[in-house]
Order: sequence, then structure tokens, then C-alpha cells
Amino acid sequence: MKSYISFMSIIMNVLLFFTSYGQEQLDGGYKSLEDFKNNKPSFTETFEITKRSRSDIVMWGGNDYKIRSPLQTTNNSLIN
Repeated sequence: MKSYISFMSIIMNVLLFFTSYGQEQLDGGYKSLEDFKNNKPSFTETFEITKRSRSDIVMWGGNDYKIRSPLQTTNNSLIN
């Protein structure tokens, strides 16, 4: 019985591993839900996500993370 449980556990983990990579991922950002559903990013560049410090959040407010474009081709008003 113990070997059956361990065998089934291994099989379930293998199936979970293969099914978790079922979607193709593209680099970039999406502006709308339709872009996401069609898998066509509006921005084709990669973004830099940094965690803001506690003091920065207290002083200026806002979210815990900041999103930036390293190439500076996309301005911040389009990203945020």
C-alpha cells in the first residue's frame, strides 16, 4: 500500500509538471484583456520590476512595486 501511494504521488507530480507549462509566454506587456486573450503584447520590450522601499512608499505613496522600461522607448504613463 505504501509503494502504491508513493507511485501515484510520483505520477501526479509528473503530470502536474507537464500541464503547468501549457501556455506559450511572450515577452512584453499587454494594454487590454483582448491583447492578452489574443496573446499579442502591446509592448514588445522587456520591463524592469523593482520593489520599492518602505520609506519610499511612506513618503510618496503608491504601490509596492515600480515598473520601468530600461530602453526608455515607452513612457511611464503608458506602463502605469
